[in-house]
Amino acid sequence: MDHSSGRWGRHGYGLSILSISIVGVLYRLWDIDTIPMYFDELAVWINVLAHDASDAEGAGLILLLSWVTTWWGDADALSWRIVLAVVSSLAIPVVGTLGRRLGGPPAGILAAALFAGSPLAWHYAAQIRPYGIYLLFTALLYDGFLVAYDRDRWRDWARYGGALWLCCMTHLVTALIAVPLGVVSVAS
Repeated sequence: MDHSSGRWGRHGYGLSILSISIVGVLYRLWDIDTIPMYFDELAVWINVLAHDASDAEGAGLILLLSWVTTWWGDADALSWRIVLAVVSSLAIPVVGTLGRRLGGPPAGILAAALFAGSPLAWHYAAQIRPYGIYLLFTALLYDGFLVAYDRDRWRDWARYGGALWLCCMTHLVTALIAVPLGVVSVAS
């Protein structure tokens, strides 16, 4: 379904999503330095400092933070939280794209705005845990699946496979998402 034309126009929709995304990033960064470190965040910190990505849940997060630490040098918890808040905020335009694909530009803007203001998404974006970036990867996964299922091209299925791999590297619950999508794709 192509909802690219109409009264929103290409620039009006894009500027709306950009504005919502900026507000979402600022919302996620607000008072990020006052949040206490949780015990499970300390476990991630120890794994990153030891360059140990053997933790089955969150290996992708540990690899990302290890790369950030290697690139920036010694990073503290606040630096990691800022990086994760910004990276997880990339889910806002992806959710907007997903909403637009399913219901048109108004649905895309509404989906992006609801996700940008979601207290749950804000809470997990500010933690050194895999949940914030997992929201991004699952949004990419669902969008990739819809495109691949609709167009049935190899490159779209490869994009879906890449998003599935990112989800698998980030959280074990991916099996609960991947199995139903696989059943739908095989059954059709």
